[in-house]
Amino acid sequence: MPATRSSWLQRSAPIVMAAVVLRLGVAVFLPPPDDFMYLMEPGWTAVKLAAGEGYAYDFYGVRPDTPLVAFLPPLHPWLIALALQFRHPALVYGMVQALLGTLTVWMVHRLGMGLAGHRVGALAGWAAAFYPAHLLLVGQPHSTVLHACCIAAVLLACWQIYLRPGVGWALLAGGLVGLSALNRPQMVVFVPIIVGWLWLNRVRGQRLWRTAAAVVLATVAVVLPWSVRNSVLLGRPVFLSTNGGVTFWNGNNPFTTGSAHDVYADKLATYRGVERDAALPDVYQVPPPYPFPPDIEAQLETIPELELDNASYRAGLDFIYRQPDEWLKLEWTKLLSLWWFRPNLGANPIYRPHWILPYQIQYAILLVLVLAGVVISLRKWRRYSLLFALLAFYTVVHLVYNVLTRYRWEIELLLLIFAALSLEAAWLKIKTWRAAG
Repeated sequence: MPATRSSWLQRSAPIVMAAVVLRLGVAVFLPPPDDFMYLMEPGWTAVKLAAGEGYAYDFYGVRPDTPLVAFLPPLHPWLIALALQFRHPALVYGMVQALLGTLTVWMVHRLGMGLAGHRVGALAGWAAAFYPAHLLLVGQPHSTVLHACCIAAVLLACWQIYLRPGVGWALLAGGLVGLSALNRPQMVVFVPIIVGWLWLNRVRGQRLWRTAAAVVLATVAVVLPWSVRNSVLLGRPVFLSTNGGVTFWNGNNPFTTGSAHDVYADKLATYRGVERDAALPDVYQVPPPYPFPPDIEAQLETIPELELDNASYRAGLDFIYRQPDEWLKLEWTKLLSLWWFRPNLGANPIYRPHWILPYQIQYAILLVLVLAGVVISLRKWRRYSLLFALLAFYTVVHLVYNVLTRYRWEIELLLLIFAALSLEAAWLKIKTWRAAG
């Protein structure tokens, strides 16, 4: 029997075709700038790597003679370094981003279909294919597209464990967690979350332990070589990167907005003991490197890498201990920044100002639909509990460290599943009303 129009639209093929055509179009007509590798920290590391100078980062040029060798997790720099091997690296990088983005769309579609049926999966897939922020991200030098793909892959592999419990899918899920951790080290925390989710969904006994062991072993197998490399180079046990302390200080200090290099002008002036520059706006981006406590700044060019990491953590914790009221206010600002909008949205020069208002309107509409979908999903909360856990995990991680809009973009396509649930519920209500009338 020939497929109907509606059933054809619910299939993966047309969704994937739309996603890839749109993203390849962005890669060609709105590609990353030719100097994209110099716009973000991973790019500087990739340039050195591609030039045969090793995996090193000079910390915004501050440490040309004592570069940091484990500051950044490696997955994104590796991707950029690969693109730099070609004649037109910006085009190649954009093409790779387009393909990763398309794969993410397909996985969102499949996950939505598995959780809630063909109609919800199709709605989520089509919305993801046309999602404006992720289309534009194809031409941006961030790791957002890469990590969004990694996260969607982890969730889809976990769903397959739920459907077909076995070591094979568990090994795949663990390997994908490890790969994600090579981009965002905190993803290793997702391993116990996966095990807890399986237990919550009544995977018990030996099957749970076999599955958990497979997930852990696969994760360790992926992350261990890089951890060993870092530990050998620095002479002490090191995990996947040494930028945790700097990021922690960046998001927990007396003058931060909780977002990247954004600071409050008056608070920074007070911290430094200088008069505020009246020409500066209330919130602005400080040029790199980010302001550190005086004792760290005095030795920033030579301080050992692990000591920089540890001293930055200590400085952030000291702020929390000495000013708990200010820190709690900062945490509230971070929460709003993550799930609403941060104080200095769009300040980064690589963003185009005319994108901001349309995105804010679109996101406000999406958020209403998502909240309605979350309420609907509570009827089968066990089924959706891994998505709930992801949202909670992301919230906690970024409240601890710092918040950027692009961190939410890493999981924003997954929110479309909840939005699709609410749209399906609305459509069913309308059909019921029509039938009753």
